[in-house]
Amino acid sequence: EIEGLLPKKVDEFALHSNWSDKSFLRETIASEAFAAAGVAVSQAFPVQLERNNQFYGLYTYVEQQDGTWRKRWNLDESSVYEVGGGQVFGLLRPTDNRLGESAFRRKYDKETKEFENDAKLRELIAVLNSTSGAKRRAWIYDNVDVPSVVNTLAASMAFQHQDIGHKNYRLVLNQLGKWTTIPTDFDLTFGHRTRISGGASCN
Repeated sequence: EIEGLLPKKVDEFALHSNWSDKSFLRETIASEAFAAAGVAVSQAFPVQLERNNQFYGLYTYVEQQDGTWRKRWNLDESSVYEVGGGQVFGLLRPTDNRLGESAFRRKYDKETKEFENDAKLRELIAVLNSTSGAKRRAWIYDNVDVPSVVNTLAASMAFQHQDIGHKNYRLVLNQLGKWTTIPTDFDLTFGHRTRISGGASCN
């Protein structure tokens, strides 16, 4: 527990090195900006790490999107998928709907309610790829939390979140049975982006 910073006690957290961000602030500022815009994101703030009473480095504390985090954002009854983890990018491709369960779960890592099947997500992928016009629009309004998705996309554009879409987001089927999305990984924000010549370390 860190008085004045953590809203609740935590049992797990991450320390990000921000090795590619010379400002050491983008992840913190982006997290605060998204939260201020009403987007459910992990808390982040800078910390000084010491080892054996000696300075070790500057890091960013990042809240893990676990049960404590889900409860704080009223998502504890939701189905949550991390999209595009590891080396598998998540573009909601039409062929994904035909993947076997193990391959599907590698691309769409189900973090809650693992006992349930993936029919709802497969339906989302199928509808987005095989319908258009009024039919697609009607389905989206019935099955997607449109205001929250639009808000997340608008905030991502405003804060220049360059690393969302093919990965670094979660798909959430909330307790009302509607889909929404949550962005993660904010090192490439506020003008910092990957270039072919310099990669993530580009200035």
